[in-house]
Amino acid sequence: MQIEFAKIEEKILKGNFNISNETIVQNKYESFTINNVNVSFRAYRIDKNDVSIKEKINGEITLICTNCLEKYNETIELTTETIFTKNKSFLKGEVTLTETDLDIQYLEGETIDLKDEVIKTIDLYIPMRHTCRENCKGICPICGTNRNINPCNCRIERIDPRMEKLKEFLNKE
Repeated sequence: MQIEFAKIEEKILKGNFNISNETIVQNKYESFTINNVNVSFRAYRIDKNDVSIKEKINGEITLICTNCLEKYNETIELTTETIFTKNKSFLKGEVTLTETDLDIQYLEGETIDLKDEVIKTIDLYIPMRHTCRENCKGICPICGTNRNINPCNCRIERIDPRMEKLKEFLNKE
């Protein structure tokens, strides 16, 4: 969904669109899938160089658990507002940013790709460590078994590396 910057007027431009079955690759090891997300937006011109776009994002995404590596679905409900500016002084650092200016983006072209902005928003919403459930047991680092499905009998000794010398000292006696 793209909106031409010049066509956004002072009166509010409203619309909505869906994103379905789209896999987003974040990096070599991580990705997520947008199953079905509905986006409703409101866009209006603030002044000749600035427009504001408010989005409500609702739907379901599929993530891969960082503990057990199993896929799971998560419902999302996000609201965001971004100001797109064509003010070149914004790029040159001539404008002092305040906390309210953190959602300002410089627009180089003549169109705003709302789908791309929604994908970026969802990507930022996902925490670095996300689990399929609060008590996910993860994968055994010794045998590789998903401990949520099959408990294993591997013995995992976790010794604080700072105490390693103390352990050596105690074992000598």
